Amino acid sequence: IDFVSKVSHELKTPLTSIRLFSETLALRRGDPTAEQKCIDGLERETTRLQELIDRLLDWGRMESGRREFVIRQTDLRSILDNALDAFETFRHQRSVDLSVDMPRDSLLVMADRGAVSDALLNRLTNAYKYAYPEGVRGDIRAALHRVDADRLVLSVEDDGVGWSDDAKPKGTGVGTRIINAMAINLKASLSYDESHKGTRVVMEWYAVDPEAFRP
Repeated sequence: IDFVSKVSHELKTPLTSIRLFSETLALRRGDPTAEQKCIDGLERETTRLQELIDRLLDWGRMESGRREFVIRQTDLRSILDNALDAFETFRHQRSVDLSVDMPRDSLLVMADRGAVSDALLNRLTNAYKYAYPEGVRGDIRAALHRVDADRLVLSVEDDGVGWSDDAKPKGTGVGTRIINAMAINLKASLSYDESHKGTRVVMEWYAVDPEAFRP
């Protein structure tokens, strides 16, 4: 019930803004400045609403087992590069510094490339949104490395307010539910380092025989 209440509230917020911007636009026709402000607001809130709906649908598909994952050999280094490129758009909007530590060589695992990229981008944007108060400069660190011959670790961490998997998440918590479900389907483990000062999320892969995924 708590989850449904949070989602309902998150849906209501952009819908209320959209209604207000629409009403203002109708009342202020002929005022170019007001019209542009309303148009920008409508675009921002509809995008926000679409993102939330997409996350809910994605989570629903995974919960019911209807999302299909394409498991194949993929390079984690390349996925991290792509996610970091997508994150750049958000990063420059606030006082957040991003550092990356990864090897030059490819690190291959059996996984769904798109799903891993979504999971990583979700962790980065969560750190961006929730780790530091507005106006406070902070660091976000992403790292990819090999633990041993059989294990690869991908982590995202910050030094912000902190959060753990048994704590009360900010926002709806939909993103966290999606990532947890993804980790299971991607043959990866997901953990939260409670010893870390802020939040440190770790995804770990074990070497898997590609033959295991053949029909």
